[in-house]
Amino acid sequence: MQLKVLPSPAHAHTLDTNPPMVELRDVTVAYADNAVLNDVTLSIPQGAHVAVVGPNGAGKSTLFKALAGLIPLQQGSILWRGKSLGASGVRIAYIPQRCEVDWEFPVLVRDVVLMGRYRQIGWLHRPSARDQAATMEALAQLGIANLATSPIGELSGGQQQRAFLARSLAQEAELLLADEPFTGVDASTQEVILRVFEDLRERGVTVLVSTHDLNMAINRFTTSMLLNQRLIAFGPSEEVFTSDLVRHTFDSQVYEVDGGLVIDQCCSHDGEFDNAHELQD
Repeated sequence: MQLKVLPSPAHAHTLDTNPPMVELRDVTVAYADNAVLNDVTLSIPQGAHVAVVGPNGAGKSTLFKALAGLIPLQQGSILWRGKSLGASGVRIAYIPQRCEVDWEFPVLVRDVVLMGRYRQIGWLHRPSARDQAATMEALAQLGIANLATSPIGELSGGQQQRAFLARSLAQEAELLLADEPFTGVDASTQEVILRVFEDLRERGVTVLVSTHDLNMAINRFTTSMLLNQRLIAFGPSEEVFTSDLVRHTFDSQVYEVDGGLVIDQCCSHDGEFDNAHELQD
C-alpha cells in the first residue's frame, strides 16, 4: 500500500481487510468558526487498532469527540456500519483526557465502572447481579478490584486511568476511543493498558488511541494515523512513519539527530511535559 501526503482532502484512505466500522466523509469541525478538523475522509475497518498521532492542537481530541457524538459537525458525516450513530446500535466507549474529568465529584470507583453498564441496566432500573459481576470482573482485569469502594478522586493518576478503562470493559464496547491514556501513568499501568488493548484486539473490538509516543505507535500498533487538522496518512504503521510524512505532520517540531528524526513535543493538553521522540529511517 503506497502512502503519500494527501493531494486533496477528499481523498479517502481505507484498509480493506475487514468491513468498515467507522466512515468519515468530508468531516469538518470548527469552534467559533475556527476549523480544527478539515475535510477528513477516512474508513476504519472493524477490529482495527489505530494509533492517532499528531502535534498539540492537531485535532486528535476533537476527532474522538466527534466520533463519540459529543460535538456537532460543521460539515460532512460520520457513519457507523453505514448508519448514523443513533441507528447503528454501536456501543462506543470514550475515555477522555484526565484533565477533562472532575476528580472532586464524590463517586466510588465501583460506581464509575458501573456507569458503563447503564445501557444494559436501563433507566430507573437497579443493577442486576450480572451487572455487578461484570463491574467487579472489569476491575479485577485492571488489577484494582481492591479499590472498588475508594473515592475516585483519591486514586493516583494511573489508577484513575485503569478505572476508566475498566468502565469501557464493563460497557462491552465495540468501539473504544482512548484519548492520551498513557499520559501521567507509570510503566506498570502502561503495560496493563496495552495488555488490555491486546485482549480487545483478539475479541475484534475496534480501538483508536491518541498518543504522543511515536515509538509506542510504531511498535505496539499495527495501524497508525497522522493528523494535523487534515488527515496526513493512514495505514500500516511501518509505512506511515516515513521521514516525509512525519515532517509534514510535525513541521517545525522535527529536527535531525545522528541520521534520525527527533520530534520535540513541548507539552501535552494536560500540561505535563513529554519527552522528545526519535524516529530512525
